[in-house]
Amino acid sequence: MFKKIGSLSALFFLLFVAFSFAQSEEEIIKNFIKKQKEYSDISKIKNLYMELSVSTMGFEVPSKIWKKGNNYRAETSFMGQNSVVVIADKEGWSIQNGMTTEIPADQLDMYRAQIANQTQVGNLKISMEDYEKEKDLIKVVGMEKIDGVNCYHIQINPSKDNTQQETPGHFWFDPKNHTLKKMSFKTAQNGQEQQEELLFKDYEFIKGVPFPKNIEIYMDSQKNAEIKFQKILVNEPIDDNLFKK
Repeated sequence: MFKKIGSLSALFFLLFVAFSFAQSEEEIIKNFIKKQKEYSDISKIKNLYMELSVSTMGFEVPSKIWKKGNNYRAETSFMGQNSVVVIADKEGWSIQNGMTTEIPADQLDMYRAQIANQTQVGNLKISMEDYEKEKDLIKVVGMEKIDGVNCYHIQINPSKDNTQQETPGHFWFDPKNHTLKKMSFKTAQNGQEQQEELLFKDYEFIKGVPFPKNIEIYMDSQKNAEIKFQKILVNEPIDDNLFKK
C-alpha cells in the first residue's frame, strides 16, 4: 500500500514537471518578470511600519522602519546604543549617542534607497525591457524542491560588457505565485570568493505585495544571519512628527 502511495506521489511530481515545462522557457521567464514587477510596485502602500530583528554572530539587533510617502525613519538598537536615521522630503539627519549629524543633500537619495530596499526584500528588480535586450543571459535551469515546494530555477548571467567580474546569479521561485524562495550568488570578501544564499520564508500578502516574514542568510553553506519581521502594518496612520527634528 505504502509503495503504491509513493509511486503515485512520484507520478504526480513527474506530471507536474511535465505540465510546467509545457510552457516555453520564454513564457516562464516573462511570467516571472511580470509578477516581480507587480510585486515591486508599492504605489498602493502609502504608509508602512515594520518591526524586525537581525540575528547574527550571537547578537540580536532589533529595528523599526517607518515609511510615509517619500519620508523614511529607521531606528536600530545594538548593545544598548540607539541610532536613528531620518530622511524627510528635502533634508535628512542621523542621531547616534545623542548627537545629531546632518546628511548632505546629495546623499539623501542614496540613504532613502537603502532604507527603501529593506522594506522590499524578496523582490527581484528586473524589467521586461532588460530581458528583451539581453534575453540570452537568462535561462531556466530546471525545477528543484526548496522548503518542500517545487520551484523553477533560473540563472541570470552577467551582461556582455561586464567590467566588475560579476558571476551568474541563481534564483528559485514558486510557480504558483511567483514569489522568490531562494537566491544564490558569489561575492568577494577580502579578496576571497564566497557563495551567498538567501532563503525567503513565510510570505504574507498585504495589499497584493508579498512580504517574507523570515529570511535566512548563508555564507559558504554556513548560516550567517537571520532576519525576522515581527510586525508589518500597511496604510495605518503614522505621526508626521517622526520625520521632524
